Amino acid sequence: MDPSLDDERVVFTRISAAGVGIYRAGDKGQGAIKKLGDTPDADETEPVTENGALAYISTTADGEQDVLLLKADGTTVNVTPEAGTKASCLAMKNGTIAWAGGDATYLYVYDIATGTTQNKRIPGFLFNSISDIQLTSDRVFYRISGGFLIPSTTIGSTPAADVTQMKSLTYPKSLYVAQFSVSDEYFAYSTYDIWGALGAWNGPTNVQVSRTEDVLAGLNNFSFASCSFGSQLAPSLGDGQRIVWLDTTAAATDVVTRGAFAGTCEQHPPHAGGGHRIFR
Repeated sequence: MDPSLDDERVVFTRISAAGVGIYRAGDKGQGAIKKLGDTPDADETEPVTENGALAYISTTADGEQDVLLLKADGTTVNVTPEAGTKASCLAMKNGTIAWAGGDATYLYVYDIATGTTQNKRIPGFLFNSISDIQLTSDRVFYRISGGFLIPSTTIGSTPAADVTQMKSLTYPKSLYVAQFSVSDEYFAYSTYDIWGALGAWNGPTNVQVSRTEDVLAGLNNFSFASCSFGSQLAPSLGDGQRIVWLDTTAAATDVVTRGAFAGTCEQHPPHAGGGHRIFR
């Protein structure tokens, strides 16, 4: 579980009778599986790898959830040495580590080069918490989930160098149980509407995309990633316009990828299997 990959290896959490630890497979996942971290008195989870470095969460019997950094030279640093740490939603990129701390209402950002840590609490922390964190080369994006009675979602961003500037994105908005993916070039998301979040069926969800710079500028320039007729969930961006998502119908859930975004779609009249969209 929890797979993460870089140019050379795939790292993941392995659960066995001996414990919960971090393992690797070299040669871009095709090589032999080797143990990276599996201490008997702790569970290691949420590994993220980049340029030979590995960050992960170590949970001990007393409930402590520390962020550990295994550097490429083999040395290990406890990024959260203070007592009472409760880390989750770990991310690492371009020399920055980010995670949700405390009761998942604080955003923490750690600079590997300087060893300095920043943190700031999210707005609406009484009813909300951070449920996902993703990084670009110089920014942190985070998802806030919760809401009172209705499971709403907000996505925010901040420069990695200054978390005091964290704020919610203007678009996308009206998000419920939303998922997103971001790169330096593009931002993609899928969401239910309010009725779907409450368990009603109101049509399939769509992955929509926009340039990251437009999203940060507050522009509503989103278009379709695909015109398939299934519900499009869990988008993940690659290089350029390469995108992958889960495409779910009543019969199956498929992993689908495209090398370029569809742009716009037009709705055709429904047929025996339901309505469908085509490229335009």
